[in-house]
Amino acid sequence: MLKGVIFDFGNVLYRFDTYLFLRQVVEKVGGETERWIDFFQTTRVADLYERGKLTTDEFIGRIDAVSPRPQPKEFWEKTFLDIFITPIPENISLVRELHGLCHLGLLSNTNQLHFEGFIQNLDFLPLFDSLTLSYRELSLKPEEKIFRRALENIGLPAQDCLFIDDKEENILAARNLGFRSHLYRDPGEVRRLLQKEGLFPPSPA
Repeated sequence: MLKGVIFDFGNVLYRFDTYLFLRQVVEKVGGETERWIDFFQTTRVADLYERGKLTTDEFIGRIDAVSPRPQPKEFWEKTFLDIFITPIPENISLVRELHGLCHLGLLSNTNQLHFEGFIQNLDFLPLFDSLTLSYRELSLKPEEKIFRRALENIGLPAQDCLFIDDKEENILAARNLGFRSHLYRDPGEVRRLLQKEGLFPPSPA
């Protein structure tokens, strides 16, 4: 029996685009887009930040150190927060409807700035019974460790949980651990799946 639903955050509950950050950096700081992409891919600085291996000051410091025009910390914080675009209202509505019907968990690869500067201020966040965040757990999806921590945090076995994520590698990792998993593409599919699981009544014919 399904007792818990664990949501990813980015592009499941809230749309985001990391290229918005890159475009602003190129426009305001300088350097070619390809150079910045190569910097992030080579240094893996964003991954290290999401893994909790860098503080916010260290993360910003490494970026500013290679910037053609160094900027104050406040510039980098604001620009890095500007990747969030719009909520996905259908899925946020699902969270509100599920509250009280089952255990709700959030499992996200994120960092301190994105969580403390944006995610934790969203009005629907208190509806979740558990938050499993990569920078706190020192582990990233699709690694086994963070999925195990998500189960510990929500207090349920994997077979009683539905995990919803937009990346196939994360879905496969969850399935290998016994989760029921859904590769997110469309809000309507999620609602129909929850109806099939008996959490919601079926739609009228």
